[in-house]
Amino acid sequence: TSGATLERCAVVTASARTRPPVRPLGIYVHLPFCQKKCDYCYYLSYIAQSAAVVNQYLETVVRELALYSKRPGVQGRPLSFVYFGGGTPSSLSSTQVRYLVDGLRRGLAWGGIDEVTFECAPRSVSQEFVETLRDIGVTRLSMGVQSFDDELLRLNGRVHLAEDVARAYALIRQADFAWVNLDLMCGLIGETEEQWRESVRRAIELEPDSVTVYQTE
Repeated sequence: TSGATLERCAVVTASARTRPPVRPLGIYVHLPFCQKKCDYCYYLSYIAQSAAVVNQYLETVVRELALYSKRPGVQGRPLSFVYFGGGTPSSLSSTQVRYLVDGLRRGLAWGGIDEVTFECAPRSVSQEFVETLRDIGVTRLSMGVQSFDDELLRLNGRVHLAEDVARAYALIRQADFAWVNLDLMCGLIGETEEQWRESVRRAIELEPDSVTVYQTE
């Protein structure tokens, strides 16, 4: 055996014993449940499901993460962020949210996590629910406003009105989240440029930490 071959073998053996650089993971948790499906929505979601169906789904998500957490590409890696999207994640009860988060934490360590984002819809926001989100470590709350024009909201199948946004936003700010985001949609069915400018103005007036703008498809 040549010296060069022995040297290569030594390098391979040392590499096998050395853990590769640990890169953080991000997790997206899809919660596909809604009170009503908006007319423009193409995301996977189910309407008015029973608590038993939702609980079964949550149990499955927890079991699935437990399986992934044992795989070499996942095991031992720290979490950078967790994002709860939907659907309407805020359609869950506080008990269901706590069950889900406890299960996810058993699968992967949350120590040192940078961001936990939770999406919510205005009408499903309550003081108890936002306090639950704060307790489980949510750092960024994102509310789907879409428009401040009641006529447009009705025309596009939204279940909330502008007054629901104001009520929910006040509760969210009282809970003192590190970051609050508002979603707006441009190009809604029937929307005029004047209505769009007014929605932007009212979003700025609330002084959120950020605004995400989506174009209706």
